[in-house]
Amino acid sequence: MKSVLIIVVLSASAGVLFSGCAGVLIAGGAAVGATSVLYAKGELETTFETDLDNVYKSTQAAMKNLGIEVRAYEKKPNRALVRGVLKDGTAVRVRMIPQTRKTTRLIIRVGVFGDEEVSNRILEEIWSQVNKAQKRGFQD
Repeated sequence: MKSVLIIVVLSASAGVLFSGCAGVLIAGGAAVGATSVLYAKGELETTFETDLDNVYKSTQAAMKNLGIEVRAYEKKPNRALVRGVLKDGTAVRVRMIPQTRKTTRLIIRVGVFGDEEVSNRILEEIWSQVNKAQKRGFQD
């Protein structure tokens, strides 16, 4: 019975990890080395292998590119936050927390209850902007 449960859990995990944006980030071998992507309790979470400053600038650029109106942003040494609003009035919140000097945890919430599809689109654009930044030399 335990082996059946483990297979079901692993199969379900693989479906989450290799679908949509997560599949691109993991299977595609992201240049920034994004780790696994988790969507739970209305929040999409991942870790980028790049510093807080790069993820923060990339998040602002991504939101602008997606037409998300940025309403508030702040960056401190131990965290960063960008808040915005979609065209339909839905709130977007992106939190960034440095894990080390070269890794940053990213957490996206869209709306009160979360929206996985929109969160994935935002993540894809942030990922794209981080990679562009690295190519331009934002990194050490």
